[in-house]
Amino acid sequence: MIVADKIFFQLILFLIVFLSLLFSTATPVYGQSSLYDPSNPNILTLDSTNFTTTIESQSNAFVVQFYKHWCPYCKRFAPAWRHLAEDIKAWKSVVKLAVINCADEENVATCRSAAIPFVPTIHFYPSYWNFSSGLLPIVVKKGTVDALRNNLTTLIAATSPKDPDLTLIEPLEHRISLTNESLGKKVFLIGEKNESKVGSEVILDLYNFKDQLTIRRANWQSPWLDQFELNETQLPILVTIPKRGFVPIAVQYNQSKNTRRAINDVILRSIQVTINASSSDFTTQASNNVRSGNFSYVNNNQLYIDDLYKCLQQILTNEILIYDTYSLEKINSLRNFTRTIERYFPFANSSERIFFAQLSTLLESHETALLTNVSAGVPVNDLVKQIDDLQNDYTLPKPDEWITCRGSSPIYRGYTCSLWLLWHTLTVIEHTTVSGPSTDHQVVFTMRQFITDFFSCEECRAHFINETANISNEINQSDHFSSIVWLWSIHNSVNRRIAGDPTEDPYFPKVQFPEPSRCMKCYHHGKFNENQVAKFLINRYKPSSWVQYQNPNS
Repeated sequence: MIVADKIFFQLILFLIVFLSLLFSTATPVYGQSSLYDPSNPNILTLDSTNFTTTIESQSNAFVVQFYKHWCPYCKRFAPAWRHLAEDIKAWKSVVKLAVINCADEENVATCRSAAIPFVPTIHFYPSYWNFSSGLLPIVVKKGTVDALRNNLTTLIAATSPKDPDLTLIEPLEHRISLTNESLGKKVFLIGEKNESKVGSEVILDLYNFKDQLTIRRANWQSPWLDQFELNETQLPILVTIPKRGFVPIAVQYNQSKNTRRAINDVILRSIQVTINASSSDFTTQASNNVRSGNFSYVNNNQLYIDDLYKCLQQILTNEILIYDTYSLEKINSLRNFTRTIERYFPFANSSERIFFAQLSTLLESHETALLTNVSAGVPVNDLVKQIDDLQNDYTLPKPDEWITCRGSSPIYRGYTCSLWLLWHTLTVIEHTTVSGPSTDHQVVFTMRQFITDFFSCEECRAHFINETANISNEINQSDHFSSIVWLWSIHNSVNRRIAGDPTEDPYFPKVQFPEPSRCMKCYHHGKFNENQVAKFLINRYKPSSWVQYQNPNS
């Protein structure tokens, strides 16, 4: 009986853990490589086919977030963007929120034409935007939902026509115009400081009721409001203007609630409009999306070279093509990368190695040309054509899916996982290839420069640059193992920093690698034995450890 109870208890515990993973909502998943639900009515999903036509010449402004689904910071920022969309959904006739996934190959050129080297980036396109005007969209600073909303309010006030009018009304100059525009409407004034955003946000919240309401902002020190003998602790004040006469009457609102919400409620009740509390809560996040539980993965102790090739394809078709023009410095960084791949990548055949040798030669010719003309740059279209031509002559494998780096959904692991695998492998093969008493450990220096120039997740890139700032002092030139152990240490440092983060795949929690189950010899009295770790890494990432995936269903 005791044994049966124990088995029953273990079964219940397993079900609890499984269901918590299955229905976790830390980061909602929407099928194919997207952080946003395309059916969300408050966020438009854009791509290369509709980007220009959706935004151009429209009477409303657009705020577009450029993101990549694999980018950890983009995943961390996604709940705030969904929250903002819910928060300002009533503003859609004035400004609409949209997203575009720059990791999708079809969107690469669109994101590049918008000058998006790093993600997430937010652009504000004012109403009646013309892409051929030569003007640049306004970059919106990322922040909290409140900060984003405040920034948008400022941008709308600065760029929109006088409808909606978010300026402070002057008592004498606009008395007649206010009276005329408000015929047959309820009239409200919100007395506040000039820098306050509450009045503007209320005007935008209730803009769809403009046929029934006139709402304007007024300076709290305006003569109109003298009768109330206001002090700053009473702001903002809501007053109504009767149809007969022009003496404002103070309107009480629930000051224990969110001020913006409370003023909205009072004004809407005046025109006999009620809003369901659940849908009008301006601080409620939309999170009713459930993670897909249809997930299977292969043995992650085995390394599949398919992931390294897929990583290279991601780099060649997306990550390095983020600039319009390439300076000498960027070309040099690319050439060092391609030369490193040529030398140390575990290619399956010589044709693939020739591809990178030829690409390195082309980049070297660009370097020579730039050295003779320092003001010139290499257009991205030239690089795209040259890479495409080489792909036609020396075909690189193009795997359809991640194997070793497969996540529990398309937004997890993938490219970032494969990039770590790539650099670990290159440091090991450099160690086993370079002869002599010492090596210059060029792989890790090439890696750091590549991440600096071409890793498009802005926050991750900044963290990596900071964590590797002392690389020159930390790499021991006389120690063959130095770069292998250094990269392992950096990787574990990153894992330690982001363990438990909402962007973490719940099926693959961040741990210190290798775990004791993989390498018991790597531990001594509970701490890592670096000599044993180096041996483990060399054995794990050596060329013969990589195999091609054979789909059992094919």
